[in-house]
Order: sequence, then C-alpha cells, then structure tokens
Amino acid sequence: MKAMRNHVIAQLALFLAAPAAAGETMAQRVAAHEAPFASSRSTGLSPVSTGEMLQCAALWNRWKYTLSSAATPEFETALRPELQSASARSREFELRRQARRGRLNDDDDSYFNEVRAEGEAFADKIHAAYVKNEPKSTEAFMEWLGTC
Repeated sequence: MKAMRNHVIAQLALFLAAPAAAGETMAQRVAAHEAPFASSRSTGLSPVSTGEMLQCAALWNRWKYTLSSAATPEFETALRPELQSASARSREFELRRQARRGRLNDDDDSYFNEVRAEGEAFADKIHAAYVKNEPKSTEAFMEWLGTC
C-alpha cells in the first residue's frame, strides 16, 4: 500500500511539474484549473442527496491529497481561495457532516455504506484520470469540484 501511495505521489509530482517542461506558465496552469471550476460553480448546482454529498466529500478529499502531496506551494497559493487546502478540508468536512446528518434521518446504514463506497470509487476514478493527465481530466475534476 505504501509503495502504491508513493507511486501516486510521484505521478502527481511529475504531472504538476510537467507544464513548466512543456512551456506552460504557472498562470496558464492555474487558469486550466480555475476556469472549469468557476464555470461549473456558476451553474448553481450543488449536492443534495446523501450519495451526492459523500461523492463530493471524496472528491474534495482527493483534491486535498493532491495539494498536500504533489503541488508546489506556489501553485496552491496562486489558486483561488476556494481551491486551496484549507477550503478543501472545510468543504470535505462539511459535506461528510451533512451526509451523516441525513443518515441519522434515514437510519439506513446499508444504504449509507453503499453510497459512500460508490462515491469513493467515483472519486478514485476521477483522481486517477487526473494523475495520469488523461485528456480533459483536469477540466472534469475541476468541474466536479465546482458543483460540490
């Protein structure tokens, strides 16, 4: 497990460092993250169901992990405040809290555990595509965070 985590961190570091080698400036890199986030945010969509809240919490968790494990401090500081570590941590916590509150109202542990697992798997898929720098993966990850 530790070897896998180290591999993911190495891939993230390469991905976040790659733009400099490709001639992309820090401003362009930041804009590639912020533009889809802002566009998605402007739709006014937000998680409503327990499953959506847990999926969003997992996505914010993966973003927080990305920032803490591979992003340079300069990159994070250049991002809008909503995409920085402190906001990611707060957003994840708040979404998990809201989902747990909904769970208490539903009192259905099996459903809660099922949708939590689905949300975690979805976040892993989005994050893996981002780490591999697949086409449109940055846009997709940031769009999801914008709705979350």
